[in-house]
Amino acid sequence: YDLQHSSLMEVYRIAASRNVPVLAHIYIGTGGKRDYIQDLDEIPTANPQLKFILAHFGLGFDDAHWPALIRLAEQHPNLYFDTSFYGGYKEVWFSRASSRAAQLREFVLRFSRRILFGSDVFADSRTAGPAEYHQALRASTRYVQSSKFACLEFQRTDYFQAMDRDACGPVVFDPLR
Repeated sequence: YDLQHSSLMEVYRIAASRNVPVLAHIYIGTGGKRDYIQDLDEIPTANPQLKFILAHFGLGFDDAHWPALIRLAEQHPNLYFDTSFYGGYKEVWFSRASSRAAQLREFVLRFSRRILFGSDVFADSRTAGPAEYHQALRASTRYVQSSKFACLEFQRTDYFQAMDRDACGPVVFDPLR
């Protein structure tokens, strides 16, 4: 969708004036339907008081988009990053985050005041309920808390046997490399 549509620009203006954050579910990585990097640069420039949250780091873990995320974080102090990775596609995003574990750690340390742990936690819509929400929240915070991944949510699944590589690199579950 067009993040700079006139109706959304008005939403951003109102949200900024009332100090209400805006969370966006967008996929800025390779294979996405739109290149959102320009939008993510222009929206905070037009609305410097707007607190804008990228759900799931914007899912920009590929080589082409990771440097742009860093640049955006450097240039826009009100751009925030949500860490939640849970739900129906968690294996894909855990694999992609694993391929960038060292860079994600450096990013979190560098922009620590703009990292939101579990702010976009969602339960998988197939079995959603309060218990799953709490499990998802625990999984999201555990992702960055522990040196070893012992949560049930982080168990290896069949996804990792289905392919060797995707657009972001090797399909592995090795968050500590």
